[in-house]
Amino acid sequence: MNHLAHTHLSGSDPELIVGNLSADYLRKRESLELPLKLQDGVALHRHIDHSTDNHPDIRGAWAILRTKHGKYASVIFDIYCDYLLATRWHQFESDSIELVAERAYEAIYTQGVHLPADLFNRFKRMVSSDWLRQYGSYEGQAFVFERFGKRLSKPELLTGVIDTLRANEQVFAKAFSTFYPWMQKSCKEKLATGLG
Repeated sequence: MNHLAHTHLSGSDPELIVGNLSADYLRKRESLELPLKLQDGVALHRHIDHSTDNHPDIRGAWAILRTKHGKYASVIFDIYCDYLLATRWHQFESDSIELVAERAYEAIYTQGVHLPADLFNRFKRMVSSDWLRQYGSYEGQAFVFERFGKRLSKPELLTGVIDTLRANEQVFAKAFSTFYPWMQKSCKEKLATGLG
């Protein structure tokens, strides 16, 4: 799962949203220095990642992607999940995607002061580009993969990734439509029973 899905699965709590979004960028020591509610957001992120990585529908999608894109299959599908969520938004959420994005951006400005300065600045740059709403088109996906490729040891494994995603959209959408409501339910239960 990528930024949009992690934001959505955090609900409307600003601290959970920012903690969840921050998890991949923080060292363990840094996460333990956050206010407790932001630490809950980090824990929620870990729960989502673990649950996603072990779901059979997600693993099936990885298998399709692995044939052409090798070791990056799981990250590719994480990013693509935000496209599938954005383009099918009203199947999963009654609030508009604009409202959810604005709620997240406001949370970043109110809670980002608790983050390391470089991460807070990174998030502010992402907010200025309205990054949560960029995932819902293949043009936006191409931009994300272009940036992602610059950080990889084998960027050639991303060659043709948009073509692969387009060709398999219906298969991937079916997997996502089974997986995501289950993930929503799992997160609600986890938040109700505690993240510790």
